[in-house]
Amino acid sequence: MDDAFPPQRLQWAVAEASRCLMCEDPPCQQGCLAGVDIKKFIRALKSRNLRGAVSAIRDSNFLVATCGRVCPQGELCEKRCSATGLARPIAIGELQRFVGELAIKDGIKTVFPEPRSQGEVAVVGAGPAGLAVAYYLRREGVVVDLYERHALLGGVPGRVLPVFRLPRAVLEAELAFVAESGIPVRREEVKDFGELAGRYKAVFLGCGLGVSRGLDVPGAALAGVHQADGLLELANGESPAPRWTGPTVVLGGGNTAIDASAVALRLGSSKVTIAYRRGEAEMPAWLEHRQFALEEGVELKFLRVPVGVLAAGGRVAGVRLQRSEPGAPDASGRAQAIPIEGAFEEIPCEQVILALGNDLDGGWRALGIDAGPKGPRVDPETMQTSRPGVYAGGDLVSGGATVVQAVVDGRRAARAILQRLALQ
Repeated sequence: MDDAFPPQRLQWAVAEASRCLMCEDPPCQQGCLAGVDIKKFIRALKSRNLRGAVSAIRDSNFLVATCGRVCPQGELCEKRCSATGLARPIAIGELQRFVGELAIKDGIKTVFPEPRSQGEVAVVGAGPAGLAVAYYLRREGVVVDLYERHALLGGVPGRVLPVFRLPRAVLEAELAFVAESGIPVRREEVKDFGELAGRYKAVFLGCGLGVSRGLDVPGAALAGVHQADGLLELANGESPAPRWTGPTVVLGGGNTAIDASAVALRLGSSKVTIAYRRGEAEMPAWLEHRQFALEEGVELKFLRVPVGVLAAGGRVAGVRLQRSEPGAPDASGRAQAIPIEGAFEEIPCEQVILALGNDLDGGWRALGIDAGPKGPRVDPETMQTSRPGVYAGGDLVSGGATVVQAVVDGRRAARAILQRLALQ
């Protein structure tokens, strides 16, 4: 699949960096979840100091190229940059991607100190949050034991994000520090969290969300109904991806639904429709992703609640949707979908993709830690749970947020773990 981010030249990057106003109190940095010193990295790039630019970003976010591709800059740093009066915001995300990928090409790597501690910290899950803990602790000489049940490192970004958004080679290059710095990876699923917490001085839980939500309507088990995560993993794998024909309907409204729709088109679907149960204002997918879907030719339908999957010959033949109208906000603060009596719509299709989100695996509950509305309850500054020495972050805590937020969680936890180790 073609890369959605064609490479840029150094001349372009320097010219774009030169547009920066070098604000005294940069609004862009206020919009960066990771707290990257954007002014410092752009100044370094402007003077063609690539190592300085990479270092300025890695201090706050070790996934330089990855987040340059998958972070919603249009809703964060670049949105704040728009307030400076420039005709268009500085392309901060594209500049970060450029810096990160040029650093990969030129072999600019983090230099780690000799280990001073090993076997004292366990990290469960090698997604962005867990890897951030491993990276920032290793920079201080602490080597963690990294537990990961999947064959590939990187968590959801590595397994699920389409390769045209995040080429596997880019993520693998940024995760090469794990092997290069001597971090042991234990390829096993943790089943006894209590035993693990008793064996280590600190444990970080970054095991993410593991259970894809199903659809409880007639026909949901028909051949031709696919879970989005499974389909995206299959499309990213080494085995040949399936070839589809005919139309596809994607049920859901998040970024995964957008990614699944783009992949469905690339698998051969003649037409792709996304049906979302709430209104457009409530759609969780980022605006830039929605615009991407429209540019791809995907049709978006709002206030459509699935009530059945239609069958023909034991396979999917379409979906039946209940038309709705917006109602009062629910507990999430978003307008509810109120069914319109007798108003239904049937869309013929050959494939249905479920992008309805994920639920938590429950193994961590054996630790007896307090649970919040989405997962373990944590101190937002230290990411420590109610059990001293046990920390958590990433999707396990947020219920599914951004890659950059997971990195922030991991960095905060690493700082707190360093303090804990120093006191023991």
